[in-house]
Amino acid sequence: MTLSILVPVRNEGANLEIFVKMLEAFVETPHEILIIHDTKDDNSIDVVQRLSDKYNSLRLIHNTRGVGIPNAFKSGVEAAKYDCLMMLVADDIGFVFSVEEMISLMDKGYDLVHGSRMLPGSKTINRSFLHSKLVKFGNKIFRFISGFPLTDPTLGIKVFRKSKLRELNLTAKPIGWAILYELALKSQIHNWRVAEVPVITINRLFGGESTFSYRWLKEYGKWFFWGILNSRN
Repeated sequence: MTLSILVPVRNEGANLEIFVKMLEAFVETPHEILIIHDTKDDNSIDVVQRLSDKYNSLRLIHNTRGVGIPNAFKSGVEAAKYDCLMMLVADDIGFVFSVEEMISLMDKGYDLVHGSRMLPGSKTINRSFLHSKLVKFGNKIFRFISGFPLTDPTLGIKVFRKSKLRELNLTAKPIGWAILYELALKSQIHNWRVAEVPVITINRLFGGESTFSYRWLKEYGKWFFWGILNSRN
């Protein structure tokens, strides 16, 4: 396996220092790391340029499609060298302990492997009580009604195949990480082989404020009801 790791950023300089070092320490699979920025004055750029002297796996990708995760996602997919892609968030390092397990499942023939905060062995650190309850309640209700197997489709930590994406028409608005939720739902409708592994998530351990906004709930809610209406139960 070879892996392209896609990491959208917006002024994540403080987090990238430890993020890149943790990735390089724990990811044994041959890989590249694509740091995808929207603007030329992003403070992530200087950090990546400095770290690239030590880690030749690092690449800077300027997203010129427009701001937002969906546009950064598409720019990263287009620039990726390898078919196996991993989407990660720069403000969280807990997932590194699960990366190799996720990749090993892809190597066994799965099309999409998710990180899950719902499975035994998972842990969430430094999240607000309300946010954690919304995630848990929303995912449980959705799974119960839709019958879809994934326990945590809203989480942005995923590994998937670039060659399979052409089967999906991803249309989520550039609001939060909704495009990854859409990807999770449509992959199940298209009968992809999907799997999950428990992950540890640590929010903003090394700096900055969370970009999460409750204003995202409208877009997430749209896909919540779309998934229910298009489920086969």
